[in-house]
Amino acid sequence: MLKYAREKYAHEKIVYDHLDIDKDVSAFSKKHGGFQRVYSFKTLQWSQDLSCTLKNIAELLVPGGECLLFFFARTFLMESFKQMSRLEPWSKYADVLLRGVPKSHDIIDQKGQHAYLSAALSSAGLIPYTAEVLVKPHLTWRPDIRGEDEELSAAEQPPTGHIDDSDRLAQQVPDVEATAATMDHAQPLLRRSKRIRKPIQRF
Repeated sequence: MLKYAREKYAHEKIVYDHLDIDKDVSAFSKKHGGFQRVYSFKTLQWSQDLSCTLKNIAELLVPGGECLLFFFARTFLMESFKQMSRLEPWSKYADVLLRGVPKSHDIIDQKGQHAYLSAALSSAGLIPYTAEVLVKPHLTWRPDIRGEDEELSAAEQPPTGHIDDSDRLAQQVPDVEATAATMDHAQPLLRRSKRIRKPIQRF
């Protein structure tokens, strides 16, 4: 992917480089310097330790730097990984499957999700401008039980693409596009607290 980006989207002001945000970032920071802004979209749900990841992001930021992060906290895909880890023949890959299930997946309510996010931000030394937990319910077609000879009217036909009984589980596990947050590094905020507007928290 990086090779493709370098070849197809080369730009004198853009550097394409690899970074494992779960691991030590000091060498990366030394190589590229501090960042005024860090953006991440639909990626951090794969992190093994959200608090550690946020600390690494804070380390990448210059004083007063900002980051905008958007990632999933609970999804049907994660629940599928959990179910597959208990079934044959997939159970032998349970350690791999469960790596794709973050701690936040087992937190059901929005307030619990928000508390988990807030604690992770605080431990990383980041102060949120906004921190939101967004819930997107699944809109799914659920087949009625009918006789073999009965036909569905045009209005009752399922949407394109087959949806089987596993979709009933999807209705119970809505996507929690959680944790969209805009953050600033805590240290400079504390020094300039009078200039910073009060953080907003939405549930």
